[in-house]
Amino acid sequence: TDVARLIASIGLPRLSGYLLPEPWMNLISISSARFHPQDTALDPRDLLQEAFSVHNGLVAFPPEEGKALVRSLFFRGSLNRNTAMKELRRLQDQLPPPFPDWPSNYMVPHFQTLGPTGLKNNLTMVSNHTGIKTALIRLLGEFDQLYQKRRHVASYTSQGMHETEFMEASDAIRDLIQAYQQIEDQQVDRDEDEDE
Repeated sequence: TDVARLIASIGLPRLSGYLLPEPWMNLISISSARFHPQDTALDPRDLLQEAFSVHNGLVAFPPEEGKALVRSLFFRGSLNRNTAMKELRRLQDQLPPPFPDWPSNYMVPHFQTLGPTGLKNNLTMVSNHTGIKTALIRLLGEFDQLYQKRRHVASYTSQGMHETEFMEASDAIRDLIQAYQQIEDQQVDRDEDEDE
């Protein structure tokens, strides 16, 4: 896919250095400006507005619930780089940094002159956001309901999976939810300390 080729062109080690502040925080979310007709080129402001829209993410969670730890923005195709950087700085000034001591460059732009197949330009945003725990909580709830009813367990165990692996996977997701929650709680604790 275009996103896979894009990530490969940047280099996964370099990208993971931006997106994974901690090795265990390895869930990223992807959003993209909607695809428009081939003869339409969007300006950077429109691209950013669409990429930041809750409706254009591949994982459904409200971005206002939680903190964006880091975002990599991939501008592709024909657009004015100076205008894009100006709009990105304007947006960055409007959004508070995730944490008081977080680096100010937590939104990392990448530019590629070659546009996605059949389009003049596009923007794809890859981010590490604590709000993804909302989707994980929803997924875990659905898993718990299915597992309590023993739905589909026989299908997996007949293929060689052990039943303990279900609980290990569930525990791993609970740990990840707790880790993202701790990051948000650290911010609340810092805010309360500053108020005193």
